[in-house]
Amino acid sequence: MRIPIGSLIRLGLSISENVAEYQKGVNEKTRAARARDEAIAETNKYNRSRLEDQIARESISVECPNCGSTGNRIRRGSTGFCQFCGTAIQVGFNGEIQFHKPEIERDGDQ
Repeated sequence: MRIPIGSLIRLGLSISENVAEYQKGVNEKTRAARARDEAIAETNKYNRSRLEDQIARESISVECPNCGSTGNRIRRGSTGFCQFCGTAIQVGFNGEIQFHKPEIERDGDQ
């Protein structure tokens, strides 16, 4: 049985139209997903900025008296440790600072 060429051409055009419609739907879903991802990224950026601002208000920068490191940020009302030498740094809610030098273990001490 022979299929007329005109029928094959119509069938090919029909398939092409279906593929084009499918691709259009995929592109629209992709655009919507991209827009959603961008909105989520903006929200995350805003939330991170708010959190960083809150931490900056609640913490103070402390210079370590043991090693002189200036990269220590400690929250008020908590104890932190120097990121370089391990000195304990206690910060009161009023911003008062106390330092506690780390204990060094010596051989033979019990």
